[in-house]
Amino acid sequence: MEISFESESLRYYERLYSAAFTHEETTEMIVPDALPDVGGVLMVEGTALLRGKEANTDSLAVTGVCDLSILYLPEEGDELQKLSMEAPFSAVTPCPGLTEQGRAVVSLRFMNGEARLLNSRKLLVRTEVCISAGVWQPRQLEWNRECRAESGVEVLTREYSLMPVTDVTEKTFSAGEVLDLPAGRPEAREILSARIALRTEEMNAVGSKLILRGTARTSVFYLAARGETGEAELQMPWSQILELEEEGAEQRVEVTTAVTGFRVVPSEEGGILAELGAVAQAVVRSRRSIRCVADAYGISQDLDTRVETVRMETGGEILETGDSVRLQLEAQKSVGRVVHVCFGMGRPHPEDGEYRTTVQAKALCLGEGGGWSALSGRGETVCPRESSAAMTAEAGEAYGAVNGRGVEVRVPVNYRCPRWETGEVRVLTGAETVQETEPGEKRPAISVILTREGDSVWSLGKANRVSCAGIRQVNGLEPEEEPAAGSLILVLRQR
Repeated sequence: MEISFESESLRYYERLYSAAFTHEETTEMIVPDALPDVGGVLMVEGTALLRGKEANTDSLAVTGVCDLSILYLPEEGDELQKLSMEAPFSAVTPCPGLTEQGRAVVSLRFMNGEARLLNSRKLLVRTEVCISAGVWQPRQLEWNRECRAESGVEVLTREYSLMPVTDVTEKTFSAGEVLDLPAGRPEAREILSARIALRTEEMNAVGSKLILRGTARTSVFYLAARGETGEAELQMPWSQILELEEEGAEQRVEVTTAVTGFRVVPSEEGGILAELGAVAQAVVRSRRSIRCVADAYGISQDLDTRVETVRMETGGEILETGDSVRLQLEAQKSVGRVVHVCFGMGRPHPEDGEYRTTVQAKALCLGEGGGWSALSGRGETVCPRESSAAMTAEAGEAYGAVNGRGVEVRVPVNYRCPRWETGEVRVLTGAETVQETEPGEKRPAISVILTREGDSVWSLGKANRVSCAGIRQVNGLEPEEEPAAGSLILVLRQR
């Protein structure tokens, strides 16, 4: 018996890894000669910058740098001083099954920084970074769309509507602009610290191009010309165009951005010059409808069939929900006012059936009679909805207010929890004739079968080696009708 197939294939990406992990780095720093001796460290702030990501055999390597601002008081005097430092880091996470052909989407978040005096000219600096990564490996799904065979072979054909990941792409971009300070704010003389958060606000697919637009929210804490401090929240627009592998198909795109460079300085015009380098990373899902041969059997001859079941992502969404945490930062002396608040967030971790995130906050304060101090505290927030190991947490702008015991800090938190849908595709990869039925084999011409849960016309026909059309005709079943469990089915075999 001659059997031949008409085959097709689909290139897609299988998700191998999706999680967030933390990396800690410790390094020493020498105070530059131009700055005074360190009397006491007040706080450490930073931005995590992505430098590289590399798919290796069974592991993902991520490199970056923490751009740090260390605020301190000198041994003599009470004017705020700033140390700038770049603390490089390199992290590797296991990823079984990954090869150099794999692709990764990575984002970084500076979690926490601490500096301890070794002496007045040397500091021991510790940084923590949260690395969120998704890793995809290219795969090839091959299936037989049509089966050509002589009479006596039954073929099961199925149709699937899938939405697998068909492209993982990225593009670097830059943006720069002089941003005006809000009315009434003093001009900046020196930037003490700055934070940046990128948000994608608009995505439009035009042909094979994906147009992205968003904003870079920059939080600036600075020294003014007359020695006072100031803060400002500034918005800078950004846009980028990504090339997609195809056009015209139904698509869903998930975009992740990572900062690769960040510079904020006072401008000559009196505002703030912000310069940004970043990478936009896109995971693209495309609608695919495939028709494939899922199974086959012979009526007069045995067939050796090879069937493969492939699991792949067919869709997904990201659930977002908010929470907030209130922290009481205790003070030994009365606080006059809160000048600046910084915070660090840990990685969401499971505990007692919930996902919790540790929040640390520091408040830079001036006493009622003058003098700088830094208060610190720690608390937890709980994700109030469904969560997973791939969940991420981001904090909004913290707010601090003086109360009778010190400073109360409120930190809003936004949780993003991915949820993916997976499906199975059953495909017949091959079939060969084994042998003809031996002459004289005793097989009853008529059988009556009591069906069980899960029985179908196909399974009954395959088990008894009769045609599905014959079962339907004898039992009066419609083309798409299946027998109910517990019913009697008559099976007639040809002699």
